[in-house]
Amino acid sequence: VVFRRGGGLGAGDRFVFSGNPIDVVASYKYFGVTLTTRLSFSQHFTERAAAAKLGINSVYRSLFRRSSIPIQAKFRIFNAVSRAVLCYGAQVTGYIQSNSLEQVLRYFVKLIFSLPRNTPNYFTYLETGAQPIFVYTLSLACQYVIKALKMPPDRYPGIVAREVVRSEVSWFQAIRDLAQKRGCTFHGSLDLLNEWSEQLESLVEAVSQSWTNDMRAAAMSSRNPLYPSLNLDVRPGNLQVDGDHPLWIIRWVLKLRGALIPLNDGIYLRSESPRRICSLCNRDSNEDILHFFGSCPVLGEFRLRFFGESVLSMERMTCLLNNREHWSRVSQFGVQAWKYRDSLVAEFNW
Repeated sequence: VVFRRGGGLGAGDRFVFSGNPIDVVASYKYFGVTLTTRLSFSQHFTERAAAAKLGINSVYRSLFRRSSIPIQAKFRIFNAVSRAVLCYGAQVTGYIQSNSLEQVLRYFVKLIFSLPRNTPNYFTYLETGAQPIFVYTLSLACQYVIKALKMPPDRYPGIVAREVVRSEVSWFQAIRDLAQKRGCTFHGSLDLLNEWSEQLESLVEAVSQSWTNDMRAAAMSSRNPLYPSLNLDVRPGNLQVDGDHPLWIIRWVLKLRGALIPLNDGIYLRSESPRRICSLCNRDSNEDILHFFGSCPVLGEFRLRFFGESVLSMERMTCLLNNREHWSRVSQFGVQAWKYRDSLVAEFNW
């Protein structure tokens, strides 16, 4: 196979080996990893993401849609199957951060919890405790690098790995730059190979912590008027630990915490309508999550029924959303209040 970018072939651009013509291509799949003339793995990541997403959709009705299956079991299946598809070849590509791969994880989270497509990235990670795919692929790549460098001198993977280190290119340059960016120690000396394992483990941990810090910073600057006041360590949709609430309750808690209900002043709606005033009351108040959950007088009867108060302060709302013992009542309020709002809007064409 001969790599060549697009365009017509010249008269002399013909390649033959032992009388057999050699194909001229722009990309080639080698042991399942797509290589291109641009020396980029973008096409490989796109193909992996499409395959993983197809797998998720194919078992959605029979598996992921069923509320009787625990969330944690679904996530274990995702890691065992979908993540394995996503991260195929990560030993050689894992040092590259790909948004195409991260999108599949976020797609899975939104699918499980019935969250809207425009749910902020920080919300999908912070509320579930999910680690980015990059942390996993970087760990695989670092482990393989050490394994290759420890191979006998005549092994081809070891020869290539050592040459990459000496030339300071490819994955070596990426890891070194990443270590400098995260303030980690990485000398990259082949003479001190026994220190690589500890240094690279520290790097992976630093990347994970930095990612979490970035997500928290994004949350603090969110347009959601409620979220910065919430306890971000609560994680209602925790994918790692078995919870004691049904899925429908978790979904409503997430929608209220994230202001993900399609209100007139919903901060994540892409509507051109200038009408952001509440459709129910006559206070000329913007219908945002604070108004819907805490103060709209038309919904006061539901607050009184479930919380014993017709109006909720900011402190009361955060307390309800932060404490698991309140989540059942919070979700019942969400279901009843939204159903009532929906019926009034439909009846009076607001």
